[in-house]
Order: sequence, then C-alpha cells, then structure tokens
Amino acid sequence: MLKIVYVVNVSWFFHSHFYRLAEHNRAKGHSVHIVTGDEEKRAEYETQGFKYHNYGVTRDGTNPFSEIKVVFRLFRILKTIKPDLLHAFTIKPVLYSGLLSKIFPRLGALRSIFSVTGLGSLSLAENRRGKALWRGVEWLYRLALSRPNTTVVFENCDDRDLFIRDGIVPKSATAIVNGAGIDTEVFTPKESDNAKVVVAFVARMLKDKGAKEFIDAASLLKQRQVPVVMRMVGSVDKENISSLSVQDIEAAASKGFVDYLGHQTDIRMIYQHADIACLPSYREGLPKSLIEAASCGLPIVTTDTPGCRQLIDVKDPNGVLVPPRNAVALADAIQGLVENPKLRKVYGEQSRKMAKSKFDYHSILSSFDCIYGLTRDTNESSTNRC
Repeated sequence: MLKIVYVVNVSWFFHSHFYRLAEHNRAKGHSVHIVTGDEEKRAEYETQGFKYHNYGVTRDGTNPFSEIKVVFRLFRILKTIKPDLLHAFTIKPVLYSGLLSKIFPRLGALRSIFSVTGLGSLSLAENRRGKALWRGVEWLYRLALSRPNTTVVFENCDDRDLFIRDGIVPKSATAIVNGAGIDTEVFTPKESDNAKVVVAFVARMLKDKGAKEFIDAASLLKQRQVPVVMRMVGSVDKENISSLSVQDIEAAASKGFVDYLGHQTDIRMIYQHADIACLPSYREGLPKSLIEAASCGLPIVTTDTPGCRQLIDVKDPNGVLVPPRNAVALADAIQGLVENPKLRKVYGEQSRKMAKSKFDYHSILSSFDCIYGLTRDTNESSTNRC
C-alpha cells in the first residue's frame, strides 16, 4: 500500500472538491495524509482515518518571511512522511511542494501530481505590475514542475495549452481531467414550480466570477420588466482583492435587482429550485457550481472563456455562451431563455446528459487512478481529448 499525501491551501476547498478522491484511496487501504493550512477539518478527518497536518499556509499571505516559514514547515512534514505519491492543488501548494521536491530530490515522492485548478486572479492582470508578477509565477511554475515522474493535471485545454506554449511544461507531462467530479445521483433534476423564472448565480462574490456583470444584467432586466428572479448564492471573500463588498451586494438587493441568499450549504436545493444557472466568470479551471447545475438539469448561461466554455456542448447545446465583461449580452441571453420555456427544457435535458457522461465521480476517480498509475483508464469520456 502507498503513502499518499495531498497538499492544499485550505481544508474547506479540499473537502468541497477532492474529499471523495482521498476517501476513494483510503478505502483501498492506502495511508492518506492531508496537509493543509488550517485546523478546521482535523477532528473530522482524523476520526475517518486520515492523517492530518497543518503547515500554516494562507491564500493571501505575501510576507516573504512568513512564506519561508510555511515552506520550512512543509519541508519538515514531507521529510517525516516520506510519501510514495504527492498530489498538490492550487498555486501555493503546487509551487511550494514542487520546488521542495526539485531542490531536495530525496524528499520528493516517487511520483508527483500537480493539479492546476485554475490560474487565479493574477493571470488576469492588465496592469504592468500584475503582468510582471504573473511572469514571475510562470518562471516558478517552470522550475517547480520540471522534476521527472511529474504529471501536471489541468481541468481544461486552454490552461494546458498556455502552459505548453509558454514552455512551462511539455505536453507529455500533462493530463486533462474533467474537474473534481460530482454524485449525479444526488444532484438530480426537479420540476420547477416557480412563479417567475429563477436564475441562480452560485459562487463567491468576486468580480472575476462575473458578480458585477450579473448585478448589472439584473438591473437591465428589471428596467426591461422581464419577469425573472436573479438569485445570488455565495459569500463575500475578504481575502480576495477581486471581491465585492457586503455593501455592494446589499445595495443591489435593496434596489430589487437581485435576491441575495449569502453562503448556503445545500447547493442541490438551490439548483432544484432554479430554472437557469449562470456564471459569467472571466476564467475558470472547471467550475464545479456549473457542473452541479448541469447535473440538476439546468440550462446554462456562461462566458466564452477558458473553463467556462467547456460546460457548453457545441454539438448538442445545453446553454448559451456570452462574451466576458458584457452585462448587456448577459441580460440578452438570460431574457432569451426566460421567454422560451421549450428551449430551457431542451437545454436542461442536454445538461443532464453531459453531467452523467463526463462529470460523474466514477469517471473522474477512474481518471485519477490512471494518472496515479494504479489502473488503466478505459473510460474515454472521463478525460478531455484536446
């Protein structure tokens, strides 16, 4: 049996997205270690048989001395565990564990997997300073991902193509997996009985997620007197420079533009009581919220951007793509679906088919088994072929 180490930034993200993967491997008898930056899930995970470690990383930390301490704590944890397989997710965990494995070869696992679950706000920077910082991050990626026996996992072809084009990683060291997977027997369709069509935006309240465009589109639809409820579900993220403020959201809600529910734990219920799912994001890895919406049989309105466009089937359409940062186009697309219930039904049925064929846990876990070298992947639908 293997010692498998998962390195993440915060436990809530891992629990939301990749807990099922860890449990899948623990159930096989492997020793599974979760290395994260907080204590939130320690008691729960240790009760279930996982080994839990805290290396103190934060998503927004930029103090170089604090980050050096974080890297040193991660070094000591990995040195103690001596993993057979290491799998890191998101920017800091990937860079820190990758650089440590590169600088200290004996520390590194026999096999390293690095999941690029999105490129983050910095990749979208338009000012000179932001672009320079992103070039620095690319240089660090190039170094961290250059160790032999390394596989870099992407969630969409656009991100992989960017890394290959910029010389960060060769194509032979990459793989595409369709996100984190969902239980399509839990996220199931339910017939809507809403008096007005409900459009659900489920995400953190970030500008990068298109939260501002959603509010602006809601304002336009109200001006047009379109009978629709524009519902926003998710929390304000004070640690993210892209976040809207609580005052921004409350102002939109007070004007009747949006129905803001804040953070919710039962996303299935949100989608089962909605008619359309919307995420006008600027860039994603592969948005789990839209995958869950698709599994619930909802038509999708999203942007023609990396990670989002993958949720719209070109051959058998299940929704509408709109340009990013364009509230008018977003309002037009939503209004078109509000006024066409037959098209909503067709798109919703196609969404459900897509979710079952591409995003079910069985397919995703089979893909990771193959990447880990634990089995051969015979499921063509579990991995995108770019």
